[in-house]
Amino acid sequence: MKARRVRFVSGLALVGSIAAVAVAIVATTAPAGNRDPVSTLLVSPGPAQVTSGQNVALTASLFNNQKSTFTDVRFRLLIPAGAEFKMTDCPQYQLVENPAEFICFWGAQLRAGATATVLVVLQTPSTGTSMPVSGTWAIKEGSQTKGGGPDTFPTNSVAVSLIAANDAGRAGGFATTACTNTATPTLATNPVLGPGNPLATSVCAPNLPTVPFPGIVAAIAESNRTATDPGVTQVSDICLPAPGFGCGATPFVFSPLATFTFRIDNTALPPVCTGDDDDDDDCKLRKITQVFDGLDLVSSSPTADPRVVSITFDSQTMITTVVVEASTNGKWTFG
Repeated sequence: MKARRVRFVSGLALVGSIAAVAVAIVATTAPAGNRDPVSTLLVSPGPAQVTSGQNVALTASLFNNQKSTFTDVRFRLLIPAGAEFKMTDCPQYQLVENPAEFICFWGAQLRAGATATVLVVLQTPSTGTSMPVSGTWAIKEGSQTKGGGPDTFPTNSVAVSLIAANDAGRAGGFATTACTNTATPTLATNPVLGPGNPLATSVCAPNLPTVPFPGIVAAIAESNRTATDPGVTQVSDICLPAPGFGCGATPFVFSPLATFTFRIDNTALPPVCTGDDDDDDDCKLRKITQVFDGLDLVSSSPTADPRVVSITFDSQTMITTVVVEASTNGKWTFG
């Protein structure tokens, strides 16, 4: 097995617990005398569904529920075919090839009652519907064999759910770099509007959380409006949560403001009709003039948060482009 490179990372120790994405977890252990820890792998921070080719963040943990201290603690993770290692919080690690593998030299000691954690960010394959991942913890003691070790403790296997890159209404990923240009957004749904895709959303996150790890979960879900939603378009629900929280809980607060860009197919909107009959001659193309964040009308004041930056209509393509700036994510509709 040929070593590719060894890297040292400092100042990225994982602090506290990370809210786990809802996946089925079955802890796998290798009992051996006083060596029976709990070894797990979570799609956390995630997100739970990832656009093919985007990043996902995984957390492996080893809970020492024994009475003695573990020494020379390591974690190994086989990198799935088509995937690529991107980042980790491991203080010292190695990447090898044939097969591609990530090895974390976690630490010299793991005391009784303590938990070792390793966060690994992988870029997912560009195709497929899922990415299966599993790992193995190891300690030096070697109570499993007469040869003296090491003891190994496989994690459970998880299957990261992949979204097609051209999906009309969903997108997800774990962003590790700040967005500096809306033309290369943090995350976006399929930008090609037409039948079955009346709305396209893109997110430009100008800065990222740095604790406990530099990166942010990003997710977009577009859906048909309900009777209680304002406006006339589909709903674009953007999720950019604070570290340790999931969508619908505490959002991350951006400074400077994040930029959200929405492209709307006006031909897919209900027309504006006058008169008492359904004569098409009395109907006109509907124009977008308002933006809603949840149930609230968004102001165009330059000091407001959120605020409408621009609403432009292209008479050639019949597409409206709406640009909004906000410090937090939101649920956006247009009318």
